[in-house]
Amino acid sequence: MIKTTKGYVDNSLGFKAMRWCNHNDITVYAVPIPSYYTNGNRGSNYCHIEINKQGIKKLGTEKYKQGTEVTDKILELYIHFYNRR
Repeated sequence: MIKTTKGYVDNSLGFKAMRWCNHNDITVYAVPIPSYYTNGNRGSNYCHIEINKQGIKKLGTEKYKQGTEVTDKILELYIHFYNRR
């Protein structure tokens, strides 16, 4: 797994994969759950990741913190689908 989102931005593979997936009706997005963690002064929700592949939705079970953690995983999944084309 790539440690930061900057790795995806530098080589643009993540965004190329995202564009290809969106064109082929594959979307990956975060879904907030009612479980909180503290992020400085305020609380934030954990997220699950949901994959919508041509109308068939699959909700993941792993919890991710909002920010680079969930963004990296989403881009990693986009690249996974892009590489399987």
